Amino acid sequence: MLMDQLNITNTNISSVNLVNIVSSTLMGLCSLVGLPANIGVLVVILRQVKKKDNFTLKLMLNLACSDILCLSTLPAWISSLLSGWHLGRGLCKFFSFAVYCSLNVNIMTLTMISVQRYVSVLYPHQWAKLGKKGFFHDLSCSRTFNVEMNFGDCH
Repeated sequence: MLMDQLNITNTNISSVNLVNIVSSTLMGLCSLVGLPANIGVLVVILRQVKKKDNFTLKLMLNLACSDILCLSTLPAWISSLLSGWHLGRGLCKFFSFAVYCSLNVNIMTLTMISVQRYVSVLYPHQWAKLGKKGFFHDLSCSRTFNVEMNFGDCH
C-alpha cells in the first residue's frame, strides 16, 4: 500500500516536472530564435526608414520592438517554471507589465495596420488628405492608452 502511494506521488511529480521542462524548452527555443530574428528585422527596418519615410515600416518597427520586449522576459519565466520565482515581487510585476504591454501594443499595432490598409485601398484620396501626422497622433495616443491600461495590472 505504501509502495503504491510512493509510485503515484513520484509519477505526479515527474509528470509536472516533464510539463515544466517541455514548456521551458519551447520558451527557450522561441527566445533563441525570436530575439535574433527580431533584432535582424529591427536593423533592416531601421535602414529602410532612413532611406524612405514609410508609415507601414514604422508600424513594423513597432511590432519588432514589442516582440523583443516580450521575448526578452522569457528567461525569467523559464527560471520561474524550473525553480520557482526568486527575483522578488517588484521584478515579477515589472516582467508581467512588460509582457502585457507588449501584447497590447502588438494588438493595437496590427489593428492600426489593418485600418491603414483599409483606408488607403478603399479611400486613397482621404488617406492622402489625412496624412501621416494624423495617424502618428493616433499611434501615440494608443501607446499612452496601453501603458495606462497596463498600470492597472500592477497592484
